[in-house]
Amino acid sequence: MKVQAIQAILSLLMAFFAEITIKGYTVPYTWEVPAQIDSMTLRLDCQATYPGYWYWNYGVRSIDVLDAQENVLQTLSVSEEEGWEVTNCWERNGDIFLEDLNFDGIPDIRLMLTSGVVNISYMCWLWNPELEQYAYKFILNGYDVIVDNDTQEIITMSRDGWGQYYIDYFKYNNEEELYHYKQVHEDMVEETTTTTIYD
Repeated sequence: MKVQAIQAILSLLMAFFAEITIKGYTVPYTWEVPAQIDSMTLRLDCQATYPGYWYWNYGVRSIDVLDAQENVLQTLSVSEEEGWEVTNCWERNGDIFLEDLNFDGIPDIRLMLTSGVVNISYMCWLWNPELEQYAYKFILNGYDVIVDNDTQEIITMSRDGWGQYYIDYFKYNNEEELYHYKQVHEDMVEETTTTTIYD
């Protein structure tokens, strides 16, 4: 009796793992995050794909902005802005960050688009209080992104090839557009550090 029960459980487990270990097996799901603006919620339309190596890839196709009654106020599409069908992220929550990217005191959206060996690309939407909606603005690249409220700068750190490290500094101009104004390049091979100021 015990042997039969164990065999039945093993059969179920093997059938389950046989199903989920099919390469390309994809499961759609949603993930909700409070927008931290009024009573709105961000509902991420996501998918988890099993590539066949005992881990899952996660991605976001779009983000619905919902009011308190769960009415869709706006849909932020990954494909419309950057031509991607779905993002490629590490976490089930879509690697979404809500932070004040333009220093107006209101949280904005930074969403992981894709990652390379070291660097990561993030899509960024800023909240427009006049229109009461998000507007897609720019991509940030780097293995680290720092939003410095004291200096009102966005700083990215990246690596390009072996021993080539970059720190890039961004600020907003009078037209409220983000611009790249400084880069520090550290060459570990040549043992040099170069600072470039952009006009």
